[in-house]
Amino acid sequence: GAMGGYGAWLGFETKAGRGTEPAWGSLTGATKSELHAQLMAGAGLIFLAGGLGGVTFMLTMQKTLFESPHAVTGFAELMLFATQAGLAFAMKNNPALRPAHATLGSITMGLLAMHAALGVKLGLGL
Repeated sequence: GAMGGYGAWLGFETKAGRGTEPAWGSLTGATKSELHAQLMAGAGLIFLAGGLGGVTFMLTMQKTLFESPHAVTGFAELMLFATQAGLAFAMKNNPALRPAHATLGSITMGLLAMHAALGVKLGLGL
């Protein structure tokens, strides 16, 4: 959550033209743009690991994989992250894709908030 949130904020900083500024918290002196890419790649890997854990749990409990809204939003989140990664690579050669990357990034973060809320609800048994 926090890693993805800070990474998303760095993305908006980059979109606003401040991507070449030094990023707060970078251990290597990365710019905001560079740290955005690093954090979002790391967040994607962490979310993928969480998804694998969720699938393992569901199969261990002999439940269907998409039984809960949390599982559905998790799958959608992973698909959006994959799409975002594809856009990130593609927009290096086609800067016209940047608005789509920013818009989809906002949608992805909104879905991540919904996914977290559904996870809390599921965990509390509500």
